[in-house]
Parts: sequence; C-alpha cells; structure tokens
Amino acid sequence: MRDGLFYEMLNPDKPQLNNVLEESIHNMLQLHPGGVLEHVKQVNKLALQLFDFLAPILTLPARYRSYVHAASLLYRIGSSINYYQFTKHTQYMIAQARIDGLSHREIVLCSLIASHKTKSRTHQLASTYKDILEESDETVVNQLGTLVQLAAGLDRSETQPIQDIVIAVEGKTMLLKLLCSHSAAAEMREIADFTKEFEKAWGLSLKAQAGVFSKM
Repeated sequence: MRDGLFYEMLNPDKPQLNNVLEESIHNMLQLHPGGVLEHVKQVNKLALQLFDFLAPILTLPARYRSYVHAASLLYRIGSSINYYQFTKHTQYMIAQARIDGLSHREIVLCSLIASHKTKSRTHQLASTYKDILEESDETVVNQLGTLVQLAAGLDRSETQPIQDIVIAVEGKTMLLKLLCSHSAAAEMREIADFTKEFEKAWGLSLKAQAGVFSKM
C-alpha cells in the first residue's frame, strides 16, 4: 500500500508499473553501478540467447528465464564494494535485496546463479539456505550459473565484439558461430578454458568459431 501511494504521487498519470521485476533490477543497477552498463547488457543479451536455445531442447521451465535475466544483469554489482571479490559481495547483496516479482526463494536462487563459480562452491553456499531451497535447486543453479559465466566470458574484453551467435547442437557438442565486429581473441580463449565446466553442467562440450564482419 505504501509503495502504491508513492508511485501514485511520483507519477499520477501512470501509478502502476508494467513490470515490477524490471523496475527492481533497474533500481539495483542504479544503486550499485559496479559494472560497465554496456558490458552487463551484453552479458544479459548473450545469456538469454543461450537460454532460449537450450530451454526447448531440455524442456526447461519458462520461469528460469527470469532468473537468468536478473542474474546476468546483476552479476557484477558486488564490484561496487570490491572488484577482486565481487562474486562474494554480489551473492550477499542480491540475497539481502528486495526484488519485486521474485519470491524469497527465487531471490536466493538468483544470488547463487549470479555469483556461480564452481559446483562445490554452490553446494557450500546452498547449504546455508537449506531451509528454503529445494533439493533440485543446486542443479538449477549450476546450469543457469554456468550460462551466465559463459555469457560473461563471451564479453571477456568488455568491448562487445560479438554481435550475434548462431547456435547448434551436434551429438554431445554445442557449436557457437560468433559473428563479430572486431577481434574476439579474448573471448575465444575463455570458451576454450570453460568447456569442461560447461560439459559438467549441461552434458555438452563447447566448440566455437569466430568470424569478423565489417559494419555497413
């Protein structure tokens, strides 16, 4: 009721928000500008593209897309406290935040997805939330967290070289054709280093090919 009155006074012509989750994410990014906005937008774009490809193949619930969306935009907010330990701070900041549009359990899930590094670390962190997490949630965090990690690696240089991705699966290999505006050497190294972790989470190895095209 209090928030409703606030928005009615702030914007009487449009007192209701169309998307409370988007508004909450936007507010957190404004309060904690730990990452370059162009970079986190690119990570978000690539993470959702990867999810949208894999979701129908593996019959992932549509709700998981909201987790990837929130986690990929917020994964760097911990940098506003300490860049070198930003994952730790990101996890705590999201877990303690109020994110409208997500339940308490979903906020915790997003905090673990955004700060995901390894399966063992996820298990350790998840154990502190065992009163609200379900047994299958660790698998969800490992899979979706790996997607966010891969998307971040696909903009390792933070210069947005990748304009689009063409994705295909052949057998047990996921093929990424990267359409780039300039060199993606750093991103290609990240993919090579990350394929084992991705295979553990998804059962698919990674293979990538980058092509540079000039903008018209």
